[in-house]
Amino acid sequence: MTRNEFIEVVDAGNDVMFECSGKRFAIIMTDDGPDIAEQETCANRQTFENAVQLLDKYNVGGVPLANILARCKFTFVS
Repeated sequence: MTRNEFIEVVDAGNDVMFECSGKRFAIIMTDDGPDIAEQETCANRQTFENAVQLLDKYNVGGVPLANILARCKFTFVS
């Protein structure tokens, strides 16, 4: 999924699940914006105003999601 596709999907309010760096993540739209966390443990849970902030500020293994988006495997988009 490209950066622009990701932004469109998330900002449209879709729920998203993906695997990256050996972990599984879920993005759920809340009233405050997209909420992301590791699926099994809810570790590193954060809420952002929009998809751009999520991409640029959410870190997976110390790396912004935007930098590793191309390596992520998307398993669910509602």
